[in-house]
Amino acid sequence: MSIENVSRLKRNRGVPVAIRRKLLEKYDHACAACGVKDDVVPLELAHLVPTYAGGESSEDNLTILCPNCHRTFDRQPREYEFVSFLTELLKNHPNFSDIQQDILLGREIRYRADLLVNRRLNDTKEVLLIECKTYLALTSGHIHNVIGQLEKYKSSYGNGRMVLAIPATLRATDLSALNAADIEAW
Repeated sequence: MSIENVSRLKRNRGVPVAIRRKLLEKYDHACAACGVKDDVVPLELAHLVPTYAGGESSEDNLTILCPNCHRTFDRQPREYEFVSFLTELLKNHPNFSDIQQDILLGREIRYRADLLVNRRLNDTKEVLLIECKTYLALTSGHIHNVIGQLEKYKSSYGNGRMVLAIPATLRATDLSALNAADIEAW
């Protein structure tokens, strides 16, 4: 498919042609998820982090998908659904207790953590500060924002183990960044 065909797609309004061209080259004119080529099906630009959630129309926040993969990608769970689902899982697990959802932290500056949970492993008990994200593909920039967010939660709350819960597989570099910040990835 030519860049002209990709530029005509409704979902691409506001995305410069130069970025579209770079993305097509980056993904070799194929769907980033399933690999189908643009000579078989028309490809679409998809925001990794939706614009309504603060995502930008930048090369780092866009990918190329076929229509089927794009629909699947857009059907990911909403964050509140994911938080509720995770809450129910934790309530039914014997190692977790005192599960609080949407807890306010801090006095001067207020933060809202998705979950605050007590975890008991062997003979140790710790408090978990859990941030849930539902974006299936976080960019490295977004990972660093999440790290900063969790560090603010921890400094506001005090002692606690930071956790990022996400229904996705993270890149090795992102896992390393989380580990370096002493953040568990679920």
